[in-house]
Amino acid sequence: MDTLLNILGTLIGLAGLIVCAAVGGTWFMGEYYLMGLELLVVLTGGVALMVAAVLFKVQVLVMRSF
Repeated sequence: MDTLLNILGTLIGLAGLIVCAAVGGTWFMGEYYLMGLELLVVLTGGVALMVAAVLFKVQVLVMRSF
C-alpha cells in the first residue's frame, strides 16, 4: 500500500509541476487564459495537485514509522 501511495504522490506532484510550468510559460507569452480558463484558476489547480502529493508522501512516512 505504501508503495502505491508513494508512486501516486510522485505522479501527482509531477502533474502539478507541469501544470504550474504551463501556466508560467503562458503568462510569459502575455496570455491570460489557458484552455479557456483564467491562469489563476489553473495555477490554483496545479498548487492543489502539489499539496495533494505532499499529503500522499506524508502518509507514506507515517505508515512506515508505525
